Amino acid sequence: MATIYEKLPVDKCVVLDSREALVYPFDVGYWEQLRVSVAASIVNATGFNERGTDENIGTAWSDKDMFAFGIKDGSDNFPYYEGGAFAGVCMVNGTNSNIDTFGIYTSRSILISGGSALSNSALPSNRLRLAIRNEVANTTSYAQDFHLKIERTGSYYYNTTLDANSNNGGATTDVSTQYLRTRSRSANYSNKVFGQLPATGMDNFFIYLPFFNDRLRIHNVVVEKFA
Repeated sequence: MATIYEKLPVDKCVVLDSREALVYPFDVGYWEQLRVSVAASIVNATGFNERGTDENIGTAWSDKDMFAFGIKDGSDNFPYYEGGAFAGVCMVNGTNSNIDTFGIYTSRSILISGGSALSNSALPSNRLRLAIRNEVANTTSYAQDFHLKIERTGSYYYNTTLDANSNNGGATTDVSTQYLRTRSRSANYSNKVFGQLPATGMDNFFIYLPFFNDRLRIHNVVVEKFA
């Protein structure tokens, strides 16, 4: 079960339990462009304020062994499960590459419908690899922010792209809504995918980390309607 953790002095966080997903509904009405931002860090299960342990999922993945971040339908399905719809960034089934606390190496911008990938675009190798980085206690930077731009016309989703602050080697202690909104406006969205997803019901923020020991600490989530 998720835990509320207060990182002093004023940062109140949600810490997800091992292999626990956050599904958070939002209501912005009809939209043609969304910006979805999150500030997060990987932490040890003890105290939630130390760097994560070295953990490796390996290569024999199941559907629950894949990192995912984006928006999805209202079902309880994981992105690759039959019947699910998802737009964002996800591991790609069958890529057989390791995932550990130092990197989400094979994530891609992706659209998923009915449990199958409609389209995906490889991210630059360093784009997400450091985007959720280890917590190091008592340092000046402890969180990473990363951002999606998702566009559509009706049920045709024609652009889902990612930018991560860590692409420039950065981490931050500013996890405020204003900071994330400013970053989402200046982000470099470069990876695009195309496909048809449900015209309605794609109104749930989703994030999931498949580690067994480490925890995902979420500092802030911003979903903003641009059009």
